[in-house]
Amino acid sequence: MLIRLANLVPNTIGPVPFIVVSPYVVYDFDQDAYAEVYAKAGEGDPRAIDGRVLEGPEYLVKIDGRSGRIVGKRDWHSREGWHNYNRSLRNILAVAYLDGKSPSLIMQRGTYELMKTSALDKDLQQIWKWEYRKPCPQAENNFDLRKGPGTHGLITADID
Repeated sequence: MLIRLANLVPNTIGPVPFIVVSPYVVYDFDQDAYAEVYAKAGEGDPRAIDGRVLEGPEYLVKIDGRSGRIVGKRDWHSREGWHNYNRSLRNILAVAYLDGKSPSLIMQRGTYELMKTSALDKDLQQIWKWEYRKPCPQAENNFDLRKGPGTHGLITADID
């Protein structure tokens, strides 16, 4: 069955054409030999004239890989806190084995001055949440805003 993610997430794709705007992960989280799909989704299409999505609910949805039905949903990290629209668009999903046994989903929004990250179990229940806020987000120039943590991707690994 083909799931058309472009139709699933109409209000989450802004003018920046990369996967960090509307991420998805296909993985067998419940280890039953069938993959689930986790994706950033929204409702409607509340776009500004320039294509940016500045309002409207955003969710993380769990989709049954066999039927294509949404079987779980929770709020995505909020848009509040950024001084730059582009930096709030950095949305990332990844898989990590945090306990060494079961897969967890890592959900992240933002880069540079603010990063919101959560670890979730297969049922979208929060395991932990971490937020980084740069001490002084109003910098004198664009280079200063980019100093410190920032990411356009997320890599997980079991290194022990």
